Amino acid sequence: MTGLPAVPHIPAMPRPRTPLEELRRDWGDAYLIDHHPDIGWRAARRDQAGTLITAADHEALRTAIRADYGKRPVLREVAP
Repeated sequence: MTGLPAVPHIPAMPRPRTPLEELRRDWGDAYLIDHHPDIGWRAARRDQAGTLITAADHEALRTAIRADYGKRPVLREVAP
């Protein structure tokens, strides 16, 4: 024993989320979201009531999803 107080256990900081992970966390229950370097960013409504949303970057896709959802929200409950 050194006479020093015990150092409290500090949990590791969570790793930063990628833009794709953030979009899926925020909108993944309403949209299928994907990114491919050669194709770009895209999202499809899970209710299949609309066209494929595409964008050049993740922020533009987030904006487009918000606009689409604002016009016509996606039903987020799954029927039995």
